[in-house]
Amino acid sequence: MKNIMKVLVLVSMTLLWVTGCTSGKFVQVPSDYPQNVKIFEANDGFVLFRNNIDLSDKKYAFKKSYESLFGSFVKYGESNGYKYFAIINEDVNNLQGFPINTMKDFYAYNLKGKFNQTGKAGYSFLIGTTFEFKIVYFKEKPSSLFLFNVENVKNELKKGWSDI
Repeated sequence: MKNIMKVLVLVSMTLLWVTGCTSGKFVQVPSDYPQNVKIFEANDGFVLFRNNIDLSDKKYAFKKSYESLFGSFVKYGESNGYKYFAIINEDVNNLQGFPINTMKDFYAYNLKGKFNQTGKAGYSFLIGTTFEFKIVYFKEKPSSLFLFNVENVKNELKKGWSDI
């Protein structure tokens, strides 16, 4: 009986670890972008952003998804008084030294990296045809971290994708 209980506890703990079970709440911020981004404020300090990629226009599908996501990162930051944010996904983590902190460089890095325009990916933020980003926000910039600046990303979005 004790062995069965131990196995059940271990299985339960493993399932919680694997599924990333967390508590929190869904929130909405105003969006200037056509794609619907779901925002979940987790109680463990990060904000989860998720949107589906519309593959009807394959040439621009990833750019449009990035635009709506980064636009949501900016809107959330502005509406909550944050000036900086970090992406903290498994493969791309600014808090662990990931050195990219502009939307343009992030997009270019991904095109040269593991994922391609077919929708196949090795990165932890592309799940099928869904982008999912874990974000941590800051009101002040901690020294020696490469963080995205909310105002700079906002300016990049205004400028558009012409130089990518």
